Amino acid sequence: MKISLKWLNDYLFVEDYFSRPEELAELLTRAGLEVEEIENKQKDFANVVIGKVIEKGKHPNADKLSLCQVTTGPDQIHQIVCGAQNHKQGDFVVVALPGAILPGNFAIKKSQIRGVDSGGMLCSDKELGLANESDGIRILPSEAPIGESFAKYLGLDDVSFVLKVTPNRADCLSHYGLARELSCLLGRDLNEINPSVKEASTTTVSKIRLEVTAPDLCPRYTGKYIAGVKVGPSPEWLVRKLKAVGLNSINNIVDITN
Repeated sequence: MKISLKWLNDYLFVEDYFSRPEELAELLTRAGLEVEEIENKQKDFANVVIGKVIEKGKHPNADKLSLCQVTTGPDQIHQIVCGAQNHKQGDFVVVALPGAILPGNFAIKKSQIRGVDSGGMLCSDKELGLANESDGIRILPSEAPIGESFAKYLGLDDVSFVLKVTPNRADCLSHYGLARELSCLLGRDLNEINPSVKEASTTTVSKIRLEVTAPDLCPRYTGKYIAGVKVGPSPEWLVRKLKAVGLNSINNIVDITN
């Protein structure tokens, strides 16, 4: 089972373990919930930050390349050669600085491209590992904070655990169940779930018809009919939660069941 520490933090305070997930993993393993793998997305996006294109010009030795001056904070200007053409001066972009290692083990270094120094790369969603294909570099909204970690900005500054849950611990096969277990192990308060549902005034629902043919085996069966739901894209918070545990967003109905 794959769990997200940020998702877990909704139910139990574990934010202090984001920077030291190995300690929490050891605690869970000692309790019989073996952590087989730790995936730190924040480290995966190290040296990938938000920048702003303050100048875009032509590469002197290549017609299809542009030469950009990009700021990532006060007095931080980077000259970057870019092959994409969908950006312009003033755009907010994702910048991989020297030292970053993008998906596919692609290391970003200072280099020369057609005789011109380049100190980084402007990234597309494909290069960031967020899409299979992309038409150009990712353009961010103008309110994106310059210099902030891209992982933090997109909510990807997360740590996930892959747990080996034994058959007798089905109570831990969910984030809430694991939070309940950790609340005991850590001596911390659990944020209990108290959902509310707006119900129709009538108690008779003709949409559902159910007959229990073996009452000795199934003495009680309950159901709930939900109406007025429109199929569409999921909200961003739900998409992020699913991505954190390795699931793709399909639509709001599929996603909420996942």
